[in-house]
Amino acid sequence: MTDHAARKLFAPIQIGPLALSHRVVMGPLTRSRSEQPGDIPGSLMVEYYQQQLNRFGLACLHIIEPRIKGNVAIEDGLPPVAAAQLRKIFKGEIIAAGGFDPDGAEAIVEKGDADLVAFGRHFLANPDLPKRIKLGLPLNAYDRATFYTFDPHGYTDYPFYEDQEPVGQFQPRANKTALH
Repeated sequence: MTDHAARKLFAPIQIGPLALSHRVVMGPLTRSRSEQPGDIPGSLMVEYYQQQLNRFGLACLHIIEPRIKGNVAIEDGLPPVAAAQLRKIFKGEIIAAGGFDPDGAEAIVEKGDADLVAFGRHFLANPDLPKRIKLGLPLNAYDRATFYTFDPHGYTDYPFYEDQEPVGQFQPRANKTALH
């Protein structure tokens, strides 16, 4: 990694009149975010970044699991690994994303590797996703071909689940309060 790229990782950013001093961009840790082919980090660089995380007093750390590249799963069935690894180091809240369904989200939170889970693809296809998860309703299938386009198709035309009984694999426990 170049000196320039390493300095950018922990550098403050100026947005108009606002100086954001507590900004950490972990983008250099991903192949898809590297500016130069030589900027792909090795294990020593990753370890250094991880050691620096707690010194900023960050409110949270948003992690995208490496099983996702862009909007495509690299391989189906891969478990989440980044949140578990960073949980050992980072003392703040962890938001995990990348390839989660309701069951996987519940599992990673129950295991303690993440505090919250962010949904992308499932939220696009299910405008009432919190309700569906809470009630154990089936999810609409998403259409990858409509992601990241300039067309409303695939963003505004998925149906809401209307007055149907809970079915499907995900059945919330009675004592769950996460989505109330």
